[in-house]
Amino acid sequence: MGEPILSHANLGKDVEIIVQNKSIIILPAIDEEGWKILENLGKNAVEGKLENPSVNHDKYLYGVK
Repeated sequence: MGEPILSHANLGKDVEIIVQNKSIIILPAIDEEGWKILENLGKNAVEGKLENPSVNHDKYLYGVK
């Protein structure tokens, strides 16, 4: 009975199951390679190149003031 529900959810072949607060949460599996790439970008970031990067986020990325 549960199999059709999961196939309709389009979660992919691999899933992550979390039990939390008396609930079962089923999520698509995380691509660990993607997280490793993002982690390496953070480790190799050059500091001090942008003034107030968190405040001026949209300006730097999209040219929006």
